[in-house]
Amino acid sequence: MNKKYLNDAELSARDNVARQIRKIKEEKGMTITQLANDSGLTSGHLCEIYRADGDKIPSFRSMIRIFNALGLKEITIRWK
Repeated sequence: MNKKYLNDAELSARDNVARQIRKIKEEKGMTITQLANDSGLTSGHLCEIYRADGDKIPSFRSMIRIFNALGLKEITIRWK
């Protein structure tokens, strides 16, 4: 899905999730390469998700892979 099809609330939620993922990754001292390897996603895909102006909207499957790679046992991401 391209972000140009999202409304303002959806864009805000997407950007908030991306910021939280980036923060957790940094707190754990992980590089983008480590997160990519651990999640099975490419570093390019992850970078696109992180970008504040990025067009990538991660799929549920990608989000679960990222959460697992970050060692999150439960969903701790806030959408708003």
